[in-house]
Amino acid sequence: MKILAALQATPLLEKFFTIFQEEAGHFRLVGGSIRNILLNLPHGDFDLASNLLPEELLTLAKKKNIKALPTGLKHGTITFIIAGQALEITSLREDVVNYGRHALVTFTKDWQADAKRRDLTINAFYLDHQGQLYDYFNGFADLKKRKIRFIGPAEKRIKEDYLRILRFFRFYSQLPEFSLDQAGITACFAQSQQLTRLSAERIWQELKKILLAKNAKKALFLMFEQAILKAVLPRLKPENLSFFKDHLPTEAILRLALLLIDQAHQLSPVAITAIIKQLALSRKEQYRLKNFLLLGPQLATNFTLPLIRPELRRLGLGAFKELIDFLLMVNLISPTNQLVEKIRAWQNLPALPLNGKDLLAKNLRGAKLGQKLGELDLLWFESNFSLSKQALLEHINAKAKLNC
Repeated sequence: MKILAALQATPLLEKFFTIFQEEAGHFRLVGGSIRNILLNLPHGDFDLASNLLPEELLTLAKKKNIKALPTGLKHGTITFIIAGQALEITSLREDVVNYGRHALVTFTKDWQADAKRRDLTINAFYLDHQGQLYDYFNGFADLKKRKIRFIGPAEKRIKEDYLRILRFFRFYSQLPEFSLDQAGITACFAQSQQLTRLSAERIWQELKKILLAKNAKKALFLMFEQAILKAVLPRLKPENLSFFKDHLPTEAILRLALLLIDQAHQLSPVAITAIIKQLALSRKEQYRLKNFLLLGPQLATNFTLPLIRPELRRLGLGAFKELIDFLLMVNLISPTNQLVEKIRAWQNLPALPLNGKDLLAKNLRGAKLGQKLGELDLLWFESNFSLSKQALLEHINAKAKLNC
């Protein structure tokens, strides 16, 4: 069986079940890794669940001389260190009282009760060390039908954690040929405004995965139709969904910018700051988004070498080429622009063959020195980096004679 073969090909798991051979019945693999194996997709790391209490797990680790860290004791997660590798094990839990994401839970010995807490049927598989698959909510049937479905009433599961709306569409974006259960779509639409209650970090974490997914376009279109995309991106330009074509660079901020760019009216710094705050973007992500949404449209209005040269130097050739690609994607510059073709052909940006010391020798100081360096660098660019140092110095001399 391919599941058992995948387990046997994972040295960490093989070592774990060798060490805990007598107690193996207390442990099962759980979740998306099993689903992906069944779909012949990369499975990533495995998660382990156990019907032992956290205290029992710690006692067992001590008995076997295995280092154990109470990394998430409140949630029942203990990390075992085996052959220098970390393996997280979480005790089974069930909801006692549900307050949404912050439910009151208790530990249990009941595998099905633990499975009931999970969001989707295709995420609730359990697998024991012998390769026995446990499927409490017909997830395998849903896999065969290529259906993404909530466990139990969709609205109830969503109200437990509104992030499940985004997760529902995220799996739709990641799993090829899958469709969404209509009851789930209806429930997501009904609860879409509740997404504003989620933290910015959690929203961006899920949205980023959707943007980068293979089937991002179809998921984003459906999210727009169901008023979900507008709930998390109020400044979304619906017509921009047409920019999502095949073979887009797999870069989340660029794809986010495609959804937000306004071809007719440039976004203001205030508007961009609001987007950054709404998604809690990192400093690096903020910088890149501002380049795409603010700098790019500014340069596109007058795409000439005198205007773009300072930004080419500041960003570097690679980042500037990426900015050009973005402007081409959103039709703000023409692919037949000769300067665009010229820059895309460059392999590097050679340094100006003279520097401030050379200009000091020409009695240039302060602001005039900086201005002259800029002029010479522009000449250097315009010559396609062919002018020699001597030719550039002669340009200074010629200018000086003219000013006499």
